[in-house]
Amino acid sequence: MNSYIPDEVFEKPYAGGISVNISKGGLGMITDFPIKTGDILFFEDEIKINKIIAKGSIVRWVKEIGKNRHLVGTEFVI
Repeated sequence: MNSYIPDEVFEKPYAGGISVNISKGGLGMITDFPIKTGDILFFEDEIKINKIIAKGSIVRWVKEIGKNRHLVGTEFVI
């Protein structure tokens, strides 16, 4: 089921990150942006790997690995 959610519902901060691993289900990344479990991330450019195309993911876990630095695990959702 696809539901329409107006863009103005979402906060849209722009932040970068470094991918540290990727699989067919999601990716791990390091970022200095304060991300929390449950956040939805949209990729500026969709990710294409092994016949998988992902435009966004949901944050499943976050681990602080330094001051203002986070290791983040995400699951592809769109």
